[in-house]
Amino acid sequence: MNKKWILKDYINEIQAWDTIYYEMNINYHKKNRKDFMEKITSKTLSLKISFMWKLLISGKNNELSNFISTLSYSNQGTFSLKKKELLRLKVIMSRNKMVWFLIRLFFTKRKNIIQ
Repeated sequence: MNKKWILKDYINEIQAWDTIYYEMNINYHKKNRKDFMEKITSKTLSLKISFMWKLLISGKNNELSNFISTLSYSNQGTFSLKKKELLRLKVIMSRNKMVWFLIRLFFTKRKNIIQ
């Protein structure tokens, strides 16, 4: 029940939230639709940033580069993110291998490594 997540688990969670966004975008037509969709967008982007950060910390640069190439997000979804998440997004999107190495060297925690 409390097992350590593997790479596939993180990808499945992100795909589930993308599916939720897609379905709600089609079927949800109440007054608070805009706020609701912004929250889902923010949650999805937050999960993607967290996943990419864990890939970076784990040293899985090939998987990270592949995920970045398929990543699509709008700057509209970044307004409700925490400063820490925005900084992580900037570091990841820089694609600077030296910065990535330094981040991995100084910020690695055993619990954040993906197997």
